[in-house]
Amino acid sequence: MKCRTTLLFSVLCLAMTLIGARAGWAQAKPQQSTWLTRMYGEGWQKVQEGVLQKSAKGGQVETLTYGEEGLRYTVENLKQQVNLLQQAQNQHPTPELGQAISNLQHQIGAANTRLSTRQVVDPSSQESSGCDISYGAHAYADYLRNAQAPGVSASADAYFHTNCGFIGNTYAYAYVQASTGSVFSTKMQEDPKYGGSWLDSAAQWSLSGSTSCSSSSYARAWSDSLGISYETSAQNSICPVPPPSVSISGTSNVYTDNYSPCANVTWTASASGGTPGYSYSWYIGGTYQGSGYQLTQQYCYTNSTATPTVVVYDSGSPQQSAQASYTTNIYYTQYYDPCTENPYGCDCNPSYCCYQDPRRPYEICPNQVPQN
Repeated sequence: MKCRTTLLFSVLCLAMTLIGARAGWAQAKPQQSTWLTRMYGEGWQKVQEGVLQKSAKGGQVETLTYGEEGLRYTVENLKQQVNLLQQAQNQHPTPELGQAISNLQHQIGAANTRLSTRQVVDPSSQESSGCDISYGAHAYADYLRNAQAPGVSASADAYFHTNCGFIGNTYAYAYVQASTGSVFSTKMQEDPKYGGSWLDSAAQWSLSGSTSCSSSSYARAWSDSLGISYETSAQNSICPVPPPSVSISGTSNVYTDNYSPCANVTWTASASGGTPGYSYSWYIGGTYQGSGYQLTQQYCYTNSTATPTVVVYDSGSPQQSAQASYTTNIYYTQYYDPCTENPYGCDCNPSYCCYQDPRRPYEICPNQVPQN
């Protein structure tokens, strides 16, 4: 017998190995124990009879079912998927959601028919030789990051590949919903494939929004002929953290003159939103000026405009940022300075003054000796 597997589906090879055991379930049981031991070593856990489960990255939960008990478990899981989509359909109906619900209900009906007529296939009772079999599924639900944020995304894929003549099926859907203010949007994409021996399904979607965001995905690959089903789902109901915002307060106009030619100008940044724990970087004309929530610069003898820009970074992961700018006008006025215009004036040096006119007791006395 030839058997090729991918991912975690060594169980399929073992199922094919068990096929040659016509002596019955009791004789196959030791081999199944070896298979379970192998699966446990790969991180799988037995949830109940006929059900193995494993947690994966991105909130994905992998489930492998087999036999009658496994099929019953699959039916219940399909019902949960229907309930999830039905709630969304009741709030914001779309044709895509309706079609996905219908397809899942069809799968539930077919499974219940097999259970009621006791047509559930025992994977240990099959026969095969020279088979190449592989199948699996993945599901991811997450929020959008960096420039795409805020928003959510979902993707799912499933595959069934065999040259053994076994019939398989694949089914995948991706569902996202998001709102911005009072505008609520939903997106749904599904890709079911039924009845072939080489089947691939894939669905993915993303949606922007920040007020209320959620995404979910579901993928399943199964074979009635093998009596084995692999399914996985992922849900994300955590809305992405809105990006931070920042504002600058300061003085719009600063006045200086020749008596007070210099002025210190201070700007203060205030951040909110995002993930608290902010850091600040200040720039003027593209040149870095310093850090902290305040920036102070000194200006002397100048008529100019200062436009600082602050960039704030939050402490989230992924880190988000925001920036703001502020404009301050600096005015310089030069008033009449008698000491500059006439350094020998009485206002500057009384020792160079003499008494000439009672109405103006202090006058300039050119070419005269200073009088007291």
